[in-house]
Amino acid sequence: MKRLSIFLLILTFFFLFLFGGKILEVKNVVGINLKNFTVIFDFPEGISGDEVNYLRSYLGFNEKNFYNLKDGKFPPQNLKGTVLYFRVFGNFREEFFKKFLNLSKNSIFSEKRIKFGDVDEKGSDLSAYFVSSNRRLCFIGKNVYDLIYMLRRFDFSNNMSCYLFDKCGFSESFIYDEKYSYITSYVPVYFCDMDLDYFFEKLKEVHPRLLAYITPYDYMNLREKLYNEVAIKSRDGYIKLKDFLHILYYGAAFFKEGHTSIQTKYSVNEKNSKNVGFLPFLLKYVNGKFYVGEGIGDLKNFYNREILKVNNKPVKDFLKPILDCCSGEKLSFKIHRFLTDEPFFFSLTEILRPREKLALKFSDGKELSISTIGVKEYLKLWEKREGKKSSEIISRFYDGKRICYFYLPEFKNSVEFRRKIKEIFKEAVKNGSKALIIDIRGNEGGNSDLGEYIASFLTRKKIESFSGAELKYSGEVIDNFFPTTPSEIKGLSLEEFEKPYSPEKVPFLFKGKVYLLIDNGVFSSASAFSALFKDFKLGKLIGYETGGLPSSFGDVFPMMLPYTKIHFGVSWKRFYRPKFTPSNLRRGVIPDVKVSEKILKKYGGERDPFLAFVLDYVRKEIK
Repeated sequence: MKRLSIFLLILTFFFLFLFGGKILEVKNVVGINLKNFTVIFDFPEGISGDEVNYLRSYLGFNEKNFYNLKDGKFPPQNLKGTVLYFRVFGNFREEFFKKFLNLSKNSIFSEKRIKFGDVDEKGSDLSAYFVSSNRRLCFIGKNVYDLIYMLRRFDFSNNMSCYLFDKCGFSESFIYDEKYSYITSYVPVYFCDMDLDYFFEKLKEVHPRLLAYITPYDYMNLREKLYNEVAIKSRDGYIKLKDFLHILYYGAAFFKEGHTSIQTKYSVNEKNSKNVGFLPFLLKYVNGKFYVGEGIGDLKNFYNREILKVNNKPVKDFLKPILDCCSGEKLSFKIHRFLTDEPFFFSLTEILRPREKLALKFSDGKELSISTIGVKEYLKLWEKREGKKSSEIISRFYDGKRICYFYLPEFKNSVEFRRKIKEIFKEAVKNGSKALIIDIRGNEGGNSDLGEYIASFLTRKKIESFSGAELKYSGEVIDNFFPTTPSEIKGLSLEEFEKPYSPEKVPFLFKGKVYLLIDNGVFSSASAFSALFKDFKLGKLIGYETGGLPSSFGDVFPMMLPYTKIHFGVSWKRFYRPKFTPSNLRRGVIPDVKVSEKILKKYGGERDPFLAFVLDYVRKEIK
């Protein structure tokens, strides 16, 4: 038995030596001696000595290989080996920073924007770590504690990758080619099979009800399909990493629950998408229908024209290979995921080739023949797409302040959002408004606490966003969130029920009629608020069925595949709407007043026909 163990150990190291050199050097953060690394601190004047010492103590590195730029101790440019570069936003050593890390001069690193290579990400409180081609590991954040958080997440594998965080929460991971990554490289099939084993193991371990929307027979077929796809796509024992990523996206989306998904993406460029074709226009999807968005050439004349078919197939059937890779509870959720990153999903699935002929059929009976375009031309078009919706709360009054309206872009539970909402209700009550319209069309969600805060201005009745939840107490979840949980609980899925509670007491209770505007673009916490609004009869819902389910899975637990280092997330909770019944499990929130094209036709000349109809409807109700 002892000889067998030694033999297996030697065999394992042999495989790692044989395959690992192709694209990865498999390492574990446990046991790595940080004293052997060169460390550079690049901090602004505002960083205290205590913070610096805390990070130095945490690293435990060799003083001989330590450089603090704040003290004027600059390293030579020709440093060899692995270098850990820690940078806090706010300093002015940009030129040295970019030269030392071999970055282009137009690179940008700030709390609001990170741009280098093919990456250009915008957000708030951004932070990141990435591995440059010369083995220089850079950790960038708002403060020292951000850097420590990211260091704990880093696995020291030989990835040429970047991981972005927004407000210290994981946001995206990106894979680059040539200078920063290996997306066009090949990975051993042996690694992929082991990563698939790990993927399915963690799905079963973490998810509270993995087969909620599929059968055991479906699950077994999926497993067989993914392993077979790896074998089919392989050549001489290797598979292109991009192909393996495609297989994983399909596998995660198969469970149809919207939150369990693959989280690794790559930036689309000419190298990784040179043989991919793209539509010469961007797609729009509004309440069940596809439209032509921004386009080039003759397509500009078809802007906002409804598309019925592509190559004589309904649009959703034509896009099926893409939508099958988009995790979503309903079709509208899948389409939403696709349209937020069209370049990536066209590149990942490769359903089109450059200069491929396509036949479009429109709802008015007209037909048009077009040719697909290449990646370079498409990326220019993508950059010109319609601007993002407003991220600010917009409010206004109509009819001499008898009607108060406000648009809520997201459920952002911030001090600023709460302050703005409080001011709106204060003004509405002060002005004696008879009606209040809350517009959450296109709202993708956020934090359900904000929904309960809004409800506190509408009722003194007891409320709740969810009647209960099902939680899976896996080893992963217990270790990270509930370390004192009894061992007997490990592996169990338990239901927790909540009783309605009195909302927060606010000084401005609105007593007029209330209307909530919803559509297919409402997801996650926005769907939950729609359910709260309907189930507790806070007013009337007007519009279309929400795209998201109010009884849904969530609270995604982030993980990473051990060999290909691809990030994925698995839901470990399932939430139930306040008035949950089996009949509403697979439906979004249904409006009280349904809107249709026929109803809106009368308001076709208005800037926002939907809102114009609602205002007319409300005026009749408050006469």
